[in-house]
Amino acid sequence: MIKKLFCSLLLILLLAGCSSSDSLEKSIDYGKLNLLPPETWDQATIDNSQIIISDGETKTQDNNWGLRKLEEGTYIVRVEHEDYFNYGQVIEVSEDQITKLDPDLTQFSKDRQVISRINNDGKFQSFHEGQWSNDFIVEGVNLGLGKPNHFPGDTAITKAEYSRWLEMIGEMNANAIRVYTIHPPGFYEALWEYNQNHSQPIYILHGVWAKEEGLAPESDVFSEQVIDEFEAEIKDVIDVVHGQSIIEPRPGHASGVYKHDVSQYVLGYILGIEWNPDLVHNTNQENVSDFNGDYFKTTNADPFEIWLAQRMETAVQYEDNKYNKQRSISFTNWVTTDAIENKSKANEPELSQRLASINADHIEPKSSFNAGYFASYHVYPYYPEYINLKYDSNNYAQYLAELKNVHQVPILVAEFGVPSSRGKAHNSAQNNLNQGFLSETEQGEGVVKLFNDIKNQNLMGGLIFSWQDEYFKRTWNTADYDNPSRRPYWPDIQTNEQFFGLLNFDVRAEKNIYIDGSDEGWNLDQSFYQSENHSVFEKMYVNHNPEGLYLRIHYQNQIDFSTEESYILLDTAPDLGQNNLLGQNLEQGIDFVVKLAGTEQSRVLVSEDYDLFAYEYGDQVTASYPYTIDGFNPMRMILKKGGDLPFDYYETGKLMFGNGNPDDNNYNSLTDVAVNDNVLELRIPWGLLNFKDPSQREVMGDFNQSGFDSSEFIDGISIRLVGEKNGSLTPLWPADNADVKKYSWDTWNQVQYQERKKKSYELVQDLFAK
Repeated sequence: MIKKLFCSLLLILLLAGCSSSDSLEKSIDYGKLNLLPPETWDQATIDNSQIIISDGETKTQDNNWGLRKLEEGTYIVRVEHEDYFNYGQVIEVSEDQITKLDPDLTQFSKDRQVISRINNDGKFQSFHEGQWSNDFIVEGVNLGLGKPNHFPGDTAITKAEYSRWLEMIGEMNANAIRVYTIHPPGFYEALWEYNQNHSQPIYILHGVWAKEEGLAPESDVFSEQVIDEFEAEIKDVIDVVHGQSIIEPRPGHASGVYKHDVSQYVLGYILGIEWNPDLVHNTNQENVSDFNGDYFKTTNADPFEIWLAQRMETAVQYEDNKYNKQRSISFTNWVTTDAIENKSKANEPELSQRLASINADHIEPKSSFNAGYFASYHVYPYYPEYINLKYDSNNYAQYLAELKNVHQVPILVAEFGVPSSRGKAHNSAQNNLNQGFLSETEQGEGVVKLFNDIKNQNLMGGLIFSWQDEYFKRTWNTADYDNPSRRPYWPDIQTNEQFFGLLNFDVRAEKNIYIDGSDEGWNLDQSFYQSENHSVFEKMYVNHNPEGLYLRIHYQNQIDFSTEESYILLDTAPDLGQNNLLGQNLEQGIDFVVKLAGTEQSRVLVSEDYDLFAYEYGDQVTASYPYTIDGFNPMRMILKKGGDLPFDYYETGKLMFGNGNPDDNNYNSLTDVAVNDNVLELRIPWGLLNFKDPSQREVMGDFNQSGFDSSEFIDGISIRLVGEKNGSLTPLWPADNADVKKYSWDTWNQVQYQERKKKSYELVQDLFAK
């Protein structure tokens, strides 16, 4: 017992000794900062200045010029004086080194600097190197945080990627990019370097993201928590663009040391997100007095408009007080909450789309704000239905004209575009402006038309959505059918939201297999099936990539769909599918049939018990389909669920013939089938085969029993063929069930890709060059 007590006392003494300040100091590396006042300052100026030193988490403020000891690390050092523009710089303090900082007097100024303004014609002007630029129309793109293998919250885009993309954006003749939130430091460094090395700069419209989870319909936007979080983000953005920010890591947010001052290239700030109409409506039920600030005031404004005015006040005041600069400002709006009031139910059947209105004109800048104030809208040609139903023709241009008519402030279209996806979510009143099922060329033609409509309405310009494709995105009519945690690892070409970009991440390039009828990329020495005596088929090859299943069939003779058809039988999900098919009794249930019968009759069919569309919407379908096979339905995709809008859908399983090689002059990115003499090549998107995640071989399970959460992890896809010649079926191939093969593949957690400019890029490049 005495021995134990002695050891305990000794341990306490040792711990006490280790906690002394001398021992603690020895465990930390220190350097020194020598901060010298400008030689031209008199003693009163020196004495009345304040020195603020921050490491991103803690901040000290004093008046101690000269030498001081600091822990090794990165700091922002600011000098503030009421008669001078505040000076700030990011420094590195190293162990046992003295860092000398002599503030640059040229960075101090008593005069407020207005960095951007909007002239009487509603166009931007930028102040650079002591003079105002000519006015210009914004010709730009939106740049998000997505790239393959990552969610945007990973903030994984590298400086090298930013630099490469900026070069491409500049070569496209764009003059601006918009970002929605703070990007990693590499973005600002890459932009700073680009603009230092090019005579025509790329300007920024910088967004300030608002946390969506804090802005649910029932949220109180006037609560201290909501305001504090949003205003902290506003201040972070302003510090970041001035190169004076250290942001500590936190989930879902960019972080690091921001030391590149790109503020001279920031045209303005766009605050917020596409506001939930229920949130706006509920907020407007509150009793809030009009706002009268130093920079903005409101007149007869709704409470949500007052809230926005207060947040813009915070942004302008913070930058004016801290950096002595002003620049243009706006907030995000969209058609759902636009300034057009009293929309009729006939023109807008959905209540949510005519429930609330936000009018930028109800907020007025005061004389102390010398930069520009503008309205910022996201406007697409296919949704909400108001944009389709209100106008007889050229609906996009007519909507812009009506929007302009209700506003006095100038309007920037901060988002517009159409996707080059195979899947589709909405139809537009105009041809080739749908939300999906557009080729890359059609995408480019649509963007050109929309931008010309923007220019013809004499608006401030437009920013294309978006620069790059984004695999992590979801859309309402496919979101229930995939594994959301695995979206970044494969491109679902049935999900239109993933393919708005002008830059494609080509997953086909690794194997160099394109649906073009050529031999290139295929290993023709290793066939999946081969037969010398089948009346129709000679060989079959199977491959895959993250986009879909790829098949290549060699026929015995030149393909003639007028006399013969082919059927590919696929079994994916266990214990589902049809065992009786085309007069054949099969041991394995067939889940999908690919019918190959020429350009108009080729399609993917799905077993009745594995048809997601029929499971969810079958009670609303009255049509019959003469081209199907007993027990199978066409692959369909919902466009309108019914209710306020008439039920609508389309057949997404119909196959497109063409050439799917981007290097070919006849390239069509929608190509599913290519035919060359006796060779047919076929792409089947994973989404058409009910895959939730091909990277892990995960398919939809028996949703009839377990709903959309059901999953099966399979070891491959069984494949069989049957032909039809002159009205008679040929034998199954292979004939014996024991010879049926299953195609499998290794799972993956990294998708391989190559960046490729879409055909739409070239059309936009020509557009912006005019």
